[in-house]
Amino acid sequence: MKATNDLSGAGAALQDIPTALLSKITHSFKLIDGSFIAADAKEILLNVIDYKIRFHQLKDFSGEERFGCEYEHSTERIAELRETRQEIIELFDNLTDLNEPIHLNSVINAQIPE
Repeated sequence: MKATNDLSGAGAALQDIPTALLSKITHSFKLIDGSFIAADAKEILLNVIDYKIRFHQLKDFSGEERFGCEYEHSTERIAELRETRQEIIELFDNLTDLNEPIHLNSVINAQIPE
């Protein structure tokens, strides 16, 4: 885990930055970093997307059961993630004959208030 000041290297003058942003620390977590054949890269990406879809479906279900309403954010994210899933399928379906490895890199940045 790497912690850095959220604003290091920022070009904005400090007086132009809201005070709330000045006190955040960013923690970075390397999620994916490697080279894969097309089929494995596709599987990895689809598994991540499918997990996120299930997460938001459970949030929606929980909201409906507990409060009688859906979580609007989760409903919107499910639609976005389904579109992304279809884009991944279409991209990798066109790469079936590719003999070169595909590099996947994903870093999660969490901004934590100090």
